[in-house]
Amino acid sequence: MAEKKLSEKILEVENLNTGYRTGKRTVSLHKDLRFELSRGELIAMVGPNGIGKSTLLRTLSGILPPLGGSIYLEDKRISEYTPLALAEKMSLVLTEQIPAKALKVKEVIALGRQPYTNWIGHLSKTDLSIIGRTIEQLGLEEIRELPCYELSDGQFQRVMIGRALAQDTGLIILDEPTTHLDIYHKAYILKLLKRIAHENNKCVLFSSHEIHLVNQLCDKVLVLQKDDYDFDQPCNLIEKGSYQKLFPGDLIDFDSNTGSFRIRN
Repeated sequence: MAEKKLSEKILEVENLNTGYRTGKRTVSLHKDLRFELSRGELIAMVGPNGIGKSTLLRTLSGILPPLGGSIYLEDKRISEYTPLALAEKMSLVLTEQIPAKALKVKEVIALGRQPYTNWIGHLSKTDLSIIGRTIEQLGLEEIRELPCYELSDGQFQRVMIGRALAQDTGLIILDEPTTHLDIYHKAYILKLLKRIAHENNKCVLFSSHEIHLVNQLCDKVLVLQKDDYDFDQPCNLIEKGSYQKLFPGDLIDFDSNTGSFRIRN
């Protein structure tokens, strides 16, 4: 296994306010967020339903404008990037970004090379080499010719990650990549993302509800709470009691020994 390279800052957030506008109404979700993301790290974003995880991911990726504050991608304001330039720096796997299931596995992964192809979408030798290497790295050789409608949920999620990996960006953002998977495949996908982050020296940021897995596998975790947040290594978050504040204590408690929640008797 390749050694993990020294971390380099890739995304910086300063006094960020997130939310969205609907008609004349502005809905504010988080204020004054400040944190940095670095290459070579797997980073999770956790929090209760409705806390604004997807909104924050879409704000960090430039899909939604911030309500205030600044986002810097490789020391440049994200608002200053053209869509094409941004696609060369950041790749996204969001829940609604599902390609036509009739496409073959290799064709979906080839979509990741779109920012680099010419106007007719011709794949160069370099593009084909990256696509082949991605298929091999993710263990997709045996299904590369299959249409995506024949894949299991776990296989399809690997293909979507492959598309993002083939895009060859320093930052990969995923919105709940383990949804609808069983515990084995949840762990498999998260270990795969960790390997991608460490071996390819990429920053991988994803949202999740799997706090017990996140604490075992991630380098850092962003814990979103109402009117508050914390960003640190899992061991430090557990020691500080950051997870205890996530949910009301009338039904569940956080067990610091196991790094997971348990139901009260």
